[in-house]
Amino acid sequence: MKTILLAGFCFLFVLVEAGNSQNIPGTELYLGSTLMSRGPNTSQLFSVNGAADFNRNQWFGIRGDVGAHIGEVYAEKSLGTLLAGPVFSVRSVSGLRPFGHALIGGAVSGCADSSPCQTGFALAHAFGGGVDVQPWKRRIAVRVSADALTTRFHGQNQHFTRVSFGVAFPLGSRS
Repeated sequence: MKTILLAGFCFLFVLVEAGNSQNIPGTELYLGSTLMSRGPNTSQLFSVNGAADFNRNQWFGIRGDVGAHIGEVYAEKSLGTLLAGPVFSVRSVSGLRPFGHALIGGAVSGCADSSPCQTGFALAHAFGGGVDVQPWKRRIAVRVSADALTTRFHGQNQHFTRVSFGVAFPLGSRS
């Protein structure tokens, strides 16, 4: 077990060091489609998701994340999220960028009709990660990510699995 952990640490160290010599984008903008689910027997939400990463160095940045999710959410019709937090990346020379993030912020959910449900604002957080694949000379990247999103409406927690697929556009450079 110790050998596997040591080998994994060495592999991660080599990837980080390989990325030290390259320029990194100062900002990355992301636009994608998201599929959210509360479980196998629940309705799914189709949505749009956007994010902006502000990279401080090759492994650390700050992410702002906005989502508009359409479908059933806790007996309501839509869910909007606004989250922010740190993102940790491993930049490699192969064009792959795995990352992890811990985001916190708010969610708003509203009704589409005049039923007794009410528009509500709740605390939300998402923990997860993904990978960027940059096959076109770092002008555009394809991103796949997944995270666990939790909201708290009406005194109860709602847990979602959020899977996103889209494109990221690196802007500027930071040496």
